[in-house]
Amino acid sequence: MADPNFLSPVTNPFGLTNAVTFASPSFADIDGDGDFDAFVGNGDGDTLYFENTGTVSSPSLAASVTNPFGLTNVGFFASSTFADIDGDGDLDAFVGEKYGNALYFENTGTLSSPSLASSVTNPFGLSSSPDFYSSPTLADIDNDGDLDAFIGDFAGNTRYFENTGSASSPSFATPIANPFGLTTVGSPGIPGSASPTFADVDGDGDLDAFVGNIYGNALYFENTGSASSPSFATPLTNPFGLTDVGYYASPTFADVDGDGDLDAFVGNSDGNTLYFENVPAVANQPPVANDDSATGALNTAQTIPAADLLANDTDADGDTLTITAVGNAINGTVSLNTNGDVVFTSATGFSGNATFDYTVSDGIATDIGTVTVTVGNNFFGGNGKDTLTGTAGNDLISGGNGADELYGGAGNDTLGGDGNDNGPDLLDGGLGNDLLTGGNGPDIFVLAAGKGTDTITDFQTPDEFELASGLSFNDLSFSGNQIILTATSEVLAIVNGFDTTTLTSSDFMTV
Repeated sequence: MADPNFLSPVTNPFGLTNAVTFASPSFADIDGDGDFDAFVGNGDGDTLYFENTGTVSSPSLAASVTNPFGLTNVGFFASSTFADIDGDGDLDAFVGEKYGNALYFENTGTLSSPSLASSVTNPFGLSSSPDFYSSPTLADIDNDGDLDAFIGDFAGNTRYFENTGSASSPSFATPIANPFGLTTVGSPGIPGSASPTFADVDGDGDLDAFVGNIYGNALYFENTGSASSPSFATPLTNPFGLTDVGYYASPTFADVDGDGDLDAFVGNSDGNTLYFENVPAVANQPPVANDDSATGALNTAQTIPAADLLANDTDADGDTLTITAVGNAINGTVSLNTNGDVVFTSATGFSGNATFDYTVSDGIATDIGTVTVTVGNNFFGGNGKDTLTGTAGNDLISGGNGADELYGGAGNDTLGGDGNDNGPDLLDGGLGNDLLTGGNGPDIFVLAAGKGTDTITDFQTPDEFELASGLSFNDLSFSGNQIILTATSEVLAIVNGFDTTTLTSSDFMTV
């Protein structure tokens, strides 16, 4: 069981044409060839017949013929429906008209060669509507094997004629207005022009009701009862993708493309028939949040762009993903800022791995990912020769006086402090985009491929660069304040306030 999913409408498809005014479509296999032919009543009282010369799955409607097979002009506002009311195996015609009558054209031909007899007005116990403009339809609403009649009228009511006879000998009881929970489709003091039709659109085995009205809407009354004991819920207006068609909506349903579900056709006062193809909705595929990692500095609020966390998350439908919530922080606090980015602040004095969760949403479903934040530390040397190695987080490493060796490790580290330290230092930022300050003394700055772009704040002669990981001077090129790995265009370093094009091989050493 599934609700229909109607696509945006197409006007007069498959060879249908404008019916001039007040189109009232219906579909029936009138010639017994296995596909649906179309009939469209109009405001002039005629019924236009469009033979389907295509197939069950690929309809192609021939040019219209007016009032074929013995049908006749009914005056004004023809509204036709077809059903085997007498159980003889062929389809008979009922046509509503302006003055509230239902004209019956018995098919005295065959299933494949229809021949409609002269019309009989309101047969089998049917009666004219006191409110004019009849719109008939037939359905076995009580599942007793015969067809009951429903006739909409200009006031917006749907009158129900129970068939108390049989499948071959109908006898209609006195009408009841708006039974089983149906309601008028007009407004107080304003007519509704009801145009009912019945179909099991949700596939649950009973007949649901759709009633078109003067405002161009189709009101859907879901049958929440059963096939034999209908009970209609409060109506929904234009559900499942149906839309307002202008004025005087006249809906009908048929599986015109042979895909096993019911498509919708809705006529309007402009004489057009709008086709809403029923295409099963694809079930939403939930997003998948993949765990992430980030780095942070000691006692510092770290803003992590939402785009960075979402970059490795996936959604099979291609839906746009957003972060809707954060929480469950361990060793810190976490929140979303007004831009939707994540702000993580480590607990005071904490360094190491902290975590928090974030919720990713595709607008329907969600998933939760975990972010591990490696919080760096502050390292301070003394006046001697220090060897200081950072963590995987964002570290602050200051060697102080002396010939120090400072290794940042992973993370975006700050090496060398404020530049007031003395001594010939070696500064190796490691993985990440690091800030390196040598201070006084002839310092050595280590460059390596694939480990980020370091910013060097105070390079000056006799400072030097040490090339690691097999790099040589001939692998480099220089532009402005940048040192570039020629083969990949990777910027290895930005040297603030220094023209790198003046560097020579004597400024570099290799290890």
